[in-house]
Amino acid sequence: MEKAVIVEGARTPIGKFVGSFADTPAVELGTLAFREAMRRADVPPEQIDQTIVGHARQAGNGSNTGRQVCVLSRVQITVYAYYVDIA
Repeated sequence: MEKAVIVEGARTPIGKFVGSFADTPAVELGTLAFREAMRRADVPPEQIDQTIVGHARQAGNGSNTGRQVCVLSRVQITVYAYYVDIA
């Protein structure tokens, strides 16, 4: 990689414990935010070569939620993808 570029960002609304998002998986919310960031930046998934997804609660969401969000957002499976625990 020659140059790192952050083209856009998006986040989900902040919920509260057992609130309106209690039944919505974190990966589903992350995927919505990820797709919105790509839409805002007008960047198709095939142009992305690395992703970092912030996530506050990893427990119960399976392994590497950043990878899950990437795959569900149709980013190529060969792209580096990971999450950062922001709790």
